[in-house]
Amino acid sequence: MSGEHGIPFLSSTSKNWVHFENMFTSHLSSIGESRLLDFNHVLPTKEVVIKTLNPNWVDEDVAPTSSVSGSTDPPPPRILVPKYHIVSHLESDPIVKACSPGLDKLRGETLVPYNLLNQQLIILLARLIDKSLHHLLKCPPGADPFATARGVYRAVQKHFQPQQWADRDTLRHKWHAITTCVSPQSTYNELLRVNDECNSVGVGHNAEEVATKFAHLLQTHHSTAYIG
Repeated sequence: MSGEHGIPFLSSTSKNWVHFENMFTSHLSSIGESRLLDFNHVLPTKEVVIKTLNPNWVDEDVAPTSSVSGSTDPPPPRILVPKYHIVSHLESDPIVKACSPGLDKLRGETLVPYNLLNQQLIILLARLIDKSLHHLLKCPPGADPFATARGVYRAVQKHFQPQQWADRDTLRHKWHAITTCVSPQSTYNELLRVNDECNSVGVGHNAEEVATKFAHLLQTHHSTAYIG
């Protein structure tokens, strides 16, 4: 069952995680948002300047004058005190450039909050997986708002991967278990069907490998056939 953008829909028992992952990441790449799942991605930084009033500063208009009336002595030299303390530091810039704020299709480049892109990815996942899996979309308390999408995606990934490895072993065995050719047409169709299942979990065979296996199976159907 297809969801959006050619990405298959996932039920709790789906066995096509590899295909889902390939299509999902391809879609993000096509709109320039692969960074949302990249655990090495770091937001750009910006300099933040904080200016606070210096408590030792005195306004010249209200500064006290000499306390000795009629004194001809020059006033004591005044120490210049800056009016403000200025401190700067670097912090992550939460506003980023994006060409697809809704993660649906390419649009004009615009500035959006990065946490909004994270929320959009989680919403997209919610539309692509069965409601019985929506508990995987919850972010733990205190989670980094700029990395929630990565965390949620990893939770969904972990749900399917153990089963996926079991399915890979099962389908490898199923492929190797095809050892005889009952009829050329039905055997060829069976090879294609099993190979499609293998492809869905990332252990498929290319066209040459399928053709080679089929050619050798033909020998079990016709005793005079010989392929070196």
